[in-house]
Amino acid sequence: MTEDTIVLILKDRDPLVVSKQSLVENSSVFSKIILECGHTEHHISDFTPEIIEMFLTLLHDKKVEHIEESDFRELHKISVVFNVQWLIESCRDWLDEKIRNIAEIIDYQSILFVFEECLYIHSKWNVTRFMETLILKVRFRDNSQFLSRYIRENYDLLKNDQSKLLLHLTASNSKLLLELIIEHITNQEHLDDPTRYFLQNMKFSFCLQQNEQLYYEMVEKLSGMSDMSNSHLRMVLKLSTAATKAKTCDCKLTY
Repeated sequence: MTEDTIVLILKDRDPLVVSKQSLVENSSVFSKIILECGHTEHHISDFTPEIIEMFLTLLHDKKVEHIEESDFRELHKISVVFNVQWLIESCRDWLDEKIRNIAEIIDYQSILFVFEECLYIHSKWNVTRFMETLILKVRFRDNSQFLSRYIRENYDLLKNDQSKLLLHLTASNSKLLLELIIEHITNQEHLDDPTRYFLQNMKFSFCLQQNEQLYYEMVEKLSGMSDMSNSHLRMVLKLSTAATKAKTCDCKLTY
């Protein structure tokens, strides 16, 4: 090691001796570590040696020619962690291109990767534009194959951020959402968190207008649950009241 280099201590790999200049020129974080703090070594344990080596190569070359899907998340993450602006932009441009190239006929595999990466960026850094672009791209297409499989396979583990975005994607397909909720709650005795979130945020009036029979079926199954908290009972009562009003008044609620 010389005055012009810094040692990067990696996890499960021999240390790397790296030019300070390359790190300082590209990364405001490394600039602070090296120039302001005067550190001669830095531990990096959150990334694999392969991603770190790729990152260092890109900093040296200062261009991105190709990104593998399997590397994208960690490469984008390391660029954010060390605040390498040009690499952040290159990674996000690559993701934008992936969104633009989603096929007209949407199948599960063609959208799963893009959805998961948009969701991760949204949840991790509150960057919403990628998911917003994806929603605009596919919400009014036939995305039922993706939605039905994704929700079925992940229903029990859905977090609120996921559920919120899935609601946006089902905006024109309330029938699918009602069918999935009914399927999930059949034979259940209490509301789980994903179902509670869907019920709290779905458009009651739109569901009634488009799928009255399914809506009534859902309310009936919810009403038959035996292990319900007071807040959940109030929610079911609200759903039931909305259905009753629509039926007895023989009118539609406004969206």
